[in-house]
Amino acid sequence: MKVFIFRFNSPFLIEVVRRLQENNVEILYWVGSKRFFESVTCDISTFSNTIFHDTNDAVRGLPAKGVAVSQFPPLSADLINKMLSCESQVLTMMNAIDWLGNTPLMKRKRIYYGYMQYWYGVLTTLKPDAVIFGDIPHIAYQYVVYSLAKLLGIKVVMYRAIQIKGRMIFLNEPERYQKLETAIKQINGVNFSVDDLQPDIQAYYQSQTSDDAHSTPFFFKKDYFEGLKKPQQFFPALNIILKHIRNGTLLKVIFAYIRSLYRRRTITNLQIFTPSGFALKRHLRRWAKIKESLKKEYKELFIAVDWNKKFIYVPLHNQPEASTSAMGGVFVDQQLMVELLAAAIPDDWVIYVKENLLQWVAPRTHVGRYPGYYEELARLKNVYLIPATTSNYELIKKAQAVATVTGTPGWEAVLRGKPALVFGYIWYMYCDGVFRIHDLASCRIAIDKIRGGYRPDRQKVINFLKAVDETSIHGYPNSRFKKGYDLELTEEENIVNIFNELCGELGLTFSV
Repeated sequence: MKVFIFRFNSPFLIEVVRRLQENNVEILYWVGSKRFFESVTCDISTFSNTIFHDTNDAVRGLPAKGVAVSQFPPLSADLINKMLSCESQVLTMMNAIDWLGNTPLMKRKRIYYGYMQYWYGVLTTLKPDAVIFGDIPHIAYQYVVYSLAKLLGIKVVMYRAIQIKGRMIFLNEPERYQKLETAIKQINGVNFSVDDLQPDIQAYYQSQTSDDAHSTPFFFKKDYFEGLKKPQQFFPALNIILKHIRNGTLLKVIFAYIRSLYRRRTITNLQIFTPSGFALKRHLRRWAKIKESLKKEYKELFIAVDWNKKFIYVPLHNQPEASTSAMGGVFVDQQLMVELLAAAIPDDWVIYVKENLLQWVAPRTHVGRYPGYYEELARLKNVYLIPATTSNYELIKKAQAVATVTGTPGWEAVLRGKPALVFGYIWYMYCDGVFRIHDLASCRIAIDKIRGGYRPDRQKVINFLKAVDETSIHGYPNSRFKKGYDLELTEEENIVNIFNELCGELGLTFSV
């Protein structure tokens, strides 16, 4: 079997690829980045026939070394038209790799056409049996590869870490979790209890249904937020300086810090972007000011929650991110979601929209909103912005329903006995209590049922968790998840679990 590999950069994912190669899976093409991947490109003895491609080059539309691009035919109108839905997604995805925000639309289109010509040429020339992605493809060029592979009938495998900590699900397309669908059908008519679930899912279910304080994902906790702010600081915090004075390491750290300010680094970007540490901090501070101005706009518009009103709770997604692009489809524009809701709710209901706190601190999010964004939302009938610090769980408890593209609050709502309206593609969309919305008609049907008293069936939710239990694996995509969730799964166990599941997806019989 011959495969292409994307986004397998961490040491344990690289080890998964090594084991594939050792078991006669030929790695034809491997796109990656970071220092661990760079060491693999030098391993000629193991990967003698592999074409290596640096992610930074792939993002800018530069070919891998040794690929005869001149032999690839120009694009046809027929191929471009067949890929129009891909083009719409990719032009939006480019927000995540256009840090400077200065790439004109026509330049983006030229880069997109370059992606299409190159990857169509590579796929049709090398003819892989499968293309493997680490995560749902949401970097622009990767989504082009995915769309072309699908068009050409090439098998695609990807995985996604789900909201149940320490669990991952493998799938073949972002819009559908086929194994999970099949498992749900197979257990139809059988009622399971919580005791039938594996211990980790039992513990997760119990925590979500009984203890909100311990249910918050690690990326919404205070220490994670504080960590995001550190790169913007020109000088270390006083407590860090005092610590190094006590340890006698202050001078060493000062020299290392000064070197870092002058050292240039390559940032994954549509156009060449190699700032010094000092210049990058200057950019980060400028982008932080943009976020601060957006935050100010939001604060001038929000109102206090009137808990006596009937309302739909809409927690906005942090953008740009995979959760809306590619998983949201057209609803990467979250205003489309809110407009449908506003047109569907009764006159005596309201919609409470809450901004994601990460939107004002996370990297790249300065391109995820624009001046006037919140004003446009607030102008919609019966739509109100509320303080971003309002308790997520209190809003879920008091809401008639939660509406989201693919967000965690939708899943949290179902676990707490509240219906969710989901506009994108997410693993929990198959669970009882979830309404999948794609237009005004489906939105109105859902609202009418909710008005009639519809609530998720607890038994069906447990049955759904049983299906998730049987189709997901114990695993984590990177060390951030392992540390953030304090997972006990060892790196070797993680490698074995991912390797075995990947082999099953590829139809291979061996395992370790």
